[in-house]
Amino acid sequence: MNFNDVFDERYIRFHDGLIGRASRDVDDIVRMSRAGSQTSFIEIGCGEGRLLRELAKRGFSATGMDASKVMVAEAATRAAAAGQAVDVFEWDIANGPLPKRYDVAISWFTSFGLCDDQACRTVLKSVRESLNHNGIFVMDLVNKDFLLPRLKDAIVVELGTSLMIDRLKYDSRSGHLRTDRIYVEEGKQEGKAIEFSVRLLAFPELRDWLLQAGFSDVELCTGGKDDEPFDRLRVRAST
Repeated sequence: MNFNDVFDERYIRFHDGLIGRASRDVDDIVRMSRAGSQTSFIEIGCGEGRLLRELAKRGFSATGMDASKVMVAEAATRAAAAGQAVDVFEWDIANGPLPKRYDVAISWFTSFGLCDDQACRTVLKSVRESLNHNGIFVMDLVNKDFLLPRLKDAIVVELGTSLMIDRLKYDSRSGHLRTDRIYVEEGKQEGKAIEFSVRLLAFPELRDWLLQAGFSDVELCTGGKDDEPFDRLRVRAST
């Protein structure tokens, strides 16, 4: 998958509404990671940096990496405009561990799973090797068990006269949700369809992957009663 094709300026424009959720999400991240005032954070797949800016605003050391050049540039620009001390750099963690170690790694808003199973497992191992002793990895991703019974054939997002249309299909053999995305401007399709997929996971499978990657303890941090479905997997893994 070409990250620069999927995560471009159009993606940013259609997802800017998420910025308002940053404070609530960082509340959860700080709680899950049990962060102290000196905790250093690295976000894996930081996007335009909404979580990084909120972390920096609260006085934390916040660093972000992303495989998309567009996202790295946008995160740096927005952090500078907000006057926040945030470091961002381009990196594909599927190719190996980060150049330095951190106390807490974040993978949020289903930024994990955009590759095949072998690469996904390599990502988890690389994250483990990029954490300090007693490091924490916190994750937020869509819950497979919640999504599949409710899966639609297509999702349409409107933004003024523009549309983002995702046509969805679940591949039960690979466990991937495959997406064909098109953008429409003033009634006309803009460019070619963008194809990508994300590996859907339920907690037991994700827990096993994390343990096999070298994490010592994995905890599910979301969910209500045992018989109630929950839409997001919030997971905390310890080194």
